[in-house]
Amino acid sequence: EVSRQGSWLGRGRPSLVRAVRFYWARRIKRRLFLRTAIAWAWIYRNFDKIIAVSMTFLLYALIVKLGTCDIHMKPEDAVPVSFLRCNSSRSIVVASRFWAHTPSDLRKLDGFIRDTEEAVSHRLCVLLVAINDAEDQHQTDAHLKDMGQAFPRLESWSVSPWTITTPLNAMLERARKLGAKYILYLSVEVHLDEDHLNALLHVMDDSTFVAGVALPGHRRMEKLRSPSSQNIKVHCGDTISSSLEGDTIPWNTLAIWRTDELARTGFLNDADRQKPPGMEEAVPIALLQQMIKANGPRRAKLVHFEGDYQPNWNVKFESEERMQKQALKMASKRFRTTQQLTTAGVQGEVNHLLYCFNNASKI
Repeated sequence: EVSRQGSWLGRGRPSLVRAVRFYWARRIKRRLFLRTAIAWAWIYRNFDKIIAVSMTFLLYALIVKLGTCDIHMKPEDAVPVSFLRCNSSRSIVVASRFWAHTPSDLRKLDGFIRDTEEAVSHRLCVLLVAINDAEDQHQTDAHLKDMGQAFPRLESWSVSPWTITTPLNAMLERARKLGAKYILYLSVEVHLDEDHLNALLHVMDDSTFVAGVALPGHRRMEKLRSPSSQNIKVHCGDTISSSLEGDTIPWNTLAIWRTDELARTGFLNDADRQKPPGMEEAVPIALLQQMIKANGPRRAKLVHFEGDYQPNWNVKFESEERMQKQALKMASKRFRTTQQLTTAGVQGEVNHLLYCFNNASKI
């Protein structure tokens, strides 16, 4: 009896273990099945919410990816992607030279970029900033690279060695490759508004290849008409012609050029040998007036605005040294221009006109 009981226990233990295992296996499977069913039921009920959340995360990831893309391109390796191409509506490239000596210079540059983009608006193809790397003390290139994420039409690069004409010609070539109809040279110290740009474009007819704005330091139209008289008045729409002189020509402080015409000559490096360097506009104007056919755009214009309508040109620099340099530049404009024209053996003329906003249609 004992042997049979022992034999029974010996035979029963594996069966008991299998029974227990079978019991728990069925129970676990049942729980897994129930939980899976519940999960699928929840997914079915909340499918639209799941899709919405998933799309939100995907969109966020895409924005982060695009935000970290490097859109800071140099002219020599820039890819001609569609949003950086000029066309009939986006026909203007704005070109400016810059370097920062103080943090306030960077703040001034930020304001310039915002104001200029607003003024040029839908006509802006690209805003180019050439940086004097040797003089720059506040990593302007990196600063503009960060700004490029908010201003996708902003393009900057460092220029070395730096001269007066090197960055101007580099930006001109970039504008030509982009297919820009116009290149607008603009100083960071000048506040351009839409009305002034509209006035320049209004006078840039088929007979004109450059138009600038008369700024403090330009000879007034009254003096051009009668240098000795104090009682001469000029009225809206009046025009006067003058020879090319330092205080009568458009300055690249604020001047718009036809890209294809200016690209014929560019700016000659004789302007770099002046002391101080500059006044690079006169010789190209004279050369183009001789080169372009009689029925082509041969005119250079300087637009004078009445009263308080002149653009704001802020040359109140913090540094005394920069103030002295500015004063020297202004005092020597006529001499430097005459010297370059004499060396090149050319001369030309400028058409001056008084622009009044309320009489623009008559000009």
